[in-house]
Amino acid sequence: MIVLKGATRTGKVAQAPRCCQWLETSHLLRVTMQDEILLLTLTGLAARATLKIVRICPVMIRADMSMIIDMVVRGWDNFVARPTGSLNLRFVIQPSIATLFAVRAGLRDARAGRPAYLWAAVTNPGYRWQLLHGGWKDMRTPFLVAAALDVVYQLIVHRFVYPLELVFTATLLALVPYFILRGPVNRIARLFLGGVKSQGPT
Repeated sequence: MIVLKGATRTGKVAQAPRCCQWLETSHLLRVTMQDEILLLTLTGLAARATLKIVRICPVMIRADMSMIIDMVVRGWDNFVARPTGSLNLRFVIQPSIATLFAVRAGLRDARAGRPAYLWAAVTNPGYRWQLLHGGWKDMRTPFLVAAALDVVYQLIVHRFVYPLELVFTATLLALVPYFILRGPVNRIARLFLGGVKSQGPT
């Protein structure tokens, strides 16, 4: 509210003319409209950006899926070709070594009265890390040997190293037989040993 110079001596304040009040109101309206225009502009930009993202995302997802499928197909074809290619004898030697390690560890578990290895690792969270650590301690050398041989194979055949194929092949040749056979060997050995009390993993 604007105070005029011609105010009375009684202390009453004269009201501003209606034209001044209209100017104040119009100024506020202009500010409000500018804010709304700015908000609408930002909203429109955000909407356009969202539409572009929505249009681009399916294309990117399709491209990623196509690349992943190509990698899987190529990896499987390369893996199937390994037993008939260079260094194919490792497909017999490495699983055999893993089997020997599994038999030794299974007999040790049976003498100590431990539960079946893989079943205990899956169902007993308290001992899971301890069991996996013990299994890795037994199999790290065969796994690293399998990985090194696969690197040599890939360099000979493909002139390039594919890490996922490397990990998959080394795991399948060195770790899978060990993890699968250690528990059954333990159970079979305990049938012959007899009288061994079951204990927790150590």
